[in-house]
Amino acid sequence: MKKLQKTFIYLGIASMLAFTSCKKDEDKEEDPTTTTDDVKMDEFSMSPSGLYSVPVGTQFVIHTKATGNAENNLVSIKYTWKTTTNGVVTIDDEIITLSGTSFENYDTVIVNEHGTKYEVSCILIGAKGNAVSSSTLSCISNTVEKDQPFLGNQVDTKAKFWSAKRKASYFLVDVKGDAAMQADMDFAYCTRTTGNKLIAPNSQDATEIYADQWSVAAEKITTWTVRNNTGFIKVNSKIDANTFNNDALSTDSLINVLRVSVGEPSNPSNIVVDGDIIMYRTIRGTITNPVYFYGLIYAASPTGAVVSGAATAGDVQLIVRYQREN
Repeated sequence: MKKLQKTFIYLGIASMLAFTSCKKDEDKEEDPTTTTDDVKMDEFSMSPSGLYSVPVGTQFVIHTKATGNAENNLVSIKYTWKTTTNGVVTIDDEIITLSGTSFENYDTVIVNEHGTKYEVSCILIGAKGNAVSSSTLSCISNTVEKDQPFLGNQVDTKAKFWSAKRKASYFLVDVKGDAAMQADMDFAYCTRTTGNKLIAPNSQDATEIYADQWSVAAEKITTWTVRNNTGFIKVNSKIDANTFNNDALSTDSLINVLRVSVGEPSNPSNIVVDGDIIMYRTIRGTITNPVYFYGLIYAASPTGAVVSGAATAGDVQLIVRYQREN
């Protein structure tokens, strides 16, 4: 596997054959089908259980246990590993040849790539062709990941929008006419008379600046097919810079704690000053099947105060740590 480190340990593979003696002088041939019992998948589980988002380096064990019977031996078991990273799907099949009536496998998996969804399923085959399909187990890898983008204001030469999923910043012209890229834009930086802000692509601030005041018609944000709704909430009172920068703490656990203590991000724009720590949530997917993308932002030295609504240069240095979609 390119994306998984795995160790297989096979236990208790035993053979058991039953023979039926026939009298030589019998004219009638014995019916070879003397049982209707199928092969069975006794267990297919992941330990630790209940994991959905796990840090890179997490090791967990998939336990597979199956049995047949004297007249329906186990023939093979097929594991299908599916990994998804940035929408790219990789499939890897592993077929193990079996013999006998029992099989037990402990498959040790080490999650070794950030932001990848791992799924595994298996199909058990018996000598009579009986196929038993397992359910699918999955997890999404997550780690303390930090990016340090500079975002510029509307007339600045630095890119305006940030995509945590793509780990890059973009100008309006970069995403015009590309719905897939538009759907990955999380937030932008702008200066307003009310203060420097982080804004959602679909916010009124984004419309006023990136549709009315700046950019040629073909690049205006109002031409986008998708404009994500991102909410922000300051968490300065719940987390300090040392905690934010502590690489030993998983982003996932920090965000889960903050969601309980301060609530869900909601406002589409947020005024930022130097040293602010902000939790954000981008809503992706569809109305009936939303997908939430959470992150934490440390804002350093936002600049570029607006004068009478003019498009003024300015930028902000951000430290962004985030978890993948879940």
